[in-house]
Amino acid sequence: MYQKIGILTHYYRSANYGGVLQSYALCKYLNDRGTEAKQLCYDASVKRGSLLGKLKLLAHRCLALSRRAAHPAAAAQIRRRKKAFVAFREAIPHTNQVYTYKNVREANRFFDAFVTGSDQVWHPSVINEGYLLSFSTKPKFSYAASVACDRIPEDRLPVYQAALGSFSAVSVRERTAQALLPVQARLVLDPVFLLSDLEWRQTATERLVREDYVFCYFLGDSTEAREAAAKFAENKKLKLVNIPYLKDSYRACDKGFGDFTPSEVSPRDFLSLVLYASYVFTDSFHAICFSFLFQRQFFVFGRETKANSGSRISDILLTLDLEDRYFPHPAEVLRTHRVIDYGAPRPALEALKQSSVSFVSLMLEG
Repeated sequence: MYQKIGILTHYYRSANYGGVLQSYALCKYLNDRGTEAKQLCYDASVKRGSLLGKLKLLAHRCLALSRRAAHPAAAAQIRRRKKAFVAFREAIPHTNQVYTYKNVREANRFFDAFVTGSDQVWHPSVINEGYLLSFSTKPKFSYAASVACDRIPEDRLPVYQAALGSFSAVSVRERTAQALLPVQARLVLDPVFLLSDLEWRQTATERLVREDYVFCYFLGDSTEAREAAAKFAENKKLKLVNIPYLKDSYRACDKGFGDFTPSEVSPRDFLSLVLYASYVFTDSFHAICFSFLFQRQFFVFGRETKANSGSRISDILLTLDLEDRYFPHPAEVLRTHRVIDYGAPRPALEALKQSSVSFVSLMLEG
């Protein structure tokens, strides 16, 4: 068994609930099985690039600063939320050293093997040599790596071929990734499914909202989805809880939306908000996962992003046999929906659970 395993995923300085919680899950699951796993503090923002690329990055940062200056109240809420992440992130085993592509080769001295994933570590528009483990001289694996798109550009395929061809084993989170990648890959579940619902319940904080409520977790900007959620809550005589400005910038669609809009929401608080909700409205992959784990009634909507969340969301709903929870037209929620039967058998999910546990065991044994 490998004694020391380094994990590279979207962990360092992350203020994304799904990203941090999957980081926690994989690390905990590996450590509970007798190995010493740590997240590498890997700063992916430092990368090779042309002068044009660096100028674009600078322009993006300047735009973000101008938006914060124009909306100071939203900026304050975002700062408070980021601070709420720190304690949880720090409790996840991690390296003291912060790595970039310039020095990550040094990590070979401290680990027996490396794992990349889960989350969108292999999206072709943000491909990074760190997440491809190109630096590693040790055995390397992926666990539930996500490509998060429906197509890999032809000029990118050789990059994947060269990097992944040297992996000891590859596993991915979506069926589309299996078809797209130029190497054999096993399909497994996101790391959050490696922990039991009881473990997640114990991780969550106490109930935060006294009244019964609808919890909204929208990464996209859809006003239609928000209007449907507000109307649904009104019809059910429930409070509406919303975490605003999840893209770390002011969004007009969040202004005035929700009866309770907390800002200092830690990852543990996020779990609590899902756990105690009467209903969950979301366009987020991980919000779907936790809604299912906590057996909540939930509704899913689309969103337009560069990462193309559609393939991820359709894939997890297929696995859960809950494809009818997706509403391309949000107003349909108000007209018709069935209650989720959590007692129904889910053969696809059970098969993937076995595949996931088996893959981790084989990975640990090398």
